[in-house]
Amino acid sequence: MGKTWIKGTVAGAVIVFIWGFFSWMVLPWHQFKDVKNELEVIETIKVAMPERGVYLIPNMPMTGNDADMNSYMKRKAEGPTGILFINPGGMRPFLSAFLGSLGIQLLGAFIFMYLLMKTSGLNLWKKANFVALAAIGGGVISHFPNWNWWAYPASWSLVQIADLGIGWYFAGLAMGKISEGPDLT
Repeated sequence: MGKTWIKGTVAGAVIVFIWGFFSWMVLPWHQFKDVKNELEVIETIKVAMPERGVYLIPNMPMTGNDADMNSYMKRKAEGPTGILFINPGGMRPFLSAFLGSLGIQLLGAFIFMYLLMKTSGLNLWKKANFVALAAIGGGVISHFPNWNWWAYPASWSLVQIADLGIGWYFAGLAMGKISEGPDLT
């Protein structure tokens, strides 16, 4: 692995990391709804969902029983429905999450830099578009199934995908420029 690949990987990861911080902390498009009576809901969750995991409301029966499935389908149609990710022990500190995020961005940039270095004949703008479209493609196949199957809000899914496309476009500009340099091993 050459220095060009490493430089492009690090540059891309840092750019996407900075974009992610800006996108989540400054732009108003990643918004969570407030939970009414939050303390009461938390107490209910502690009793009803005591283990770390993914919970579905209403519960989907796995019995194969037609009556159970019909009841589920009725409750699902009437609502409310939800998919909840529960961590009874709380979440890890922000620093740990930030470092994990940077590691994920490094892995993504490593893959995109590899792909960029396998291309030929692309100018800088086409390289940036290539990286952005690859990220958008990844977003489509990971976020739209949740919209389709679990009724994630379309606006949430679209923002996640746009966020990927924008961040990786900026990273693609730097990575594309770096990929044009000599590969000094």
